[in-house]
Amino acid sequence: VRTDNNNRLCPDDLQLKINQLKSQNIHPFAVVGVAGTTETGNVDPLRTIGEICQKEQYHFHVDAAWGGATLMSSTYRHLLDGIELADSVTIDAHKQMYIPMGAGMVLFKDPHAMNAIEHHAQYILRKGSKDLGSHTLEGSRSG
Repeated sequence: VRTDNNNRLCPDDLQLKINQLKSQNIHPFAVVGVAGTTETGNVDPLRTIGEICQKEQYHFHVDAAWGGATLMSSTYRHLLDGIELADSVTIDAHKQMYIPMGAGMVLFKDPHAMNAIEHHAQYILRKGSKDLGSHTLEGSRSG
């Protein structure tokens, strides 16, 4: 899919590629929009991409690993307009949130969608305990 001079996905070309694939009996199931590239901070036109995904009934994922913290800014939140259309979003707290250790999150509009990627390491679980790692932030303890 083509990008514009600011390296943002071109929605018209996305729709063209979708139509071409469908004419070949190839059916995409997801589209990924970027909410802040690491190198330049560029943001794809999320609202337009999300609307295309809704029309085509595709999963819309937004990679907001770098730019997701922008949602906490009343001044710059508008730059991520359309992120609310996403079915899933990734945000990395160790990037713009300045958490001093790796802390990646994936958020789902439908909480049951997590079942498709959830994994349990049996050697960690004790009989009668619940594995909270896939539902909470984890990774470090004080002391």
